[in-house]
Amino acid sequence: MPRKDKIRRLWLNVKWKIKHNPSRDTVVRRLIESIESGSYDLPKTYKVAIGWRNREDAPMKWGEWKTEMENSAASSPGWDSAVLSYLGGF
Repeated sequence: MPRKDKIRRLWLNVKWKIKHNPSRDTVVRRLIESIESGSYDLPKTYKVAIGWRNREDAPMKWGEWKTEMENSAASSPGWDSAVLSYLGGF
């Protein structure tokens, strides 16, 4: 019997610290491009963290952008599209 995909809520938060202080639109565009390329690579000057949780009352799980994106995309087929949707709201 095929596995039924679960649909659950996802809370996301992305924070960044970049020395040369690019615009928010530039940073979001770079994040989106990193997802679309499938590499999740960002410029070396970008320090980006992503936090997420599956339950409203759970604490956010935080990690470095590339590591969290790779791990979460491997375990959840809808992860990339959920993050793209979140970033599209900026």
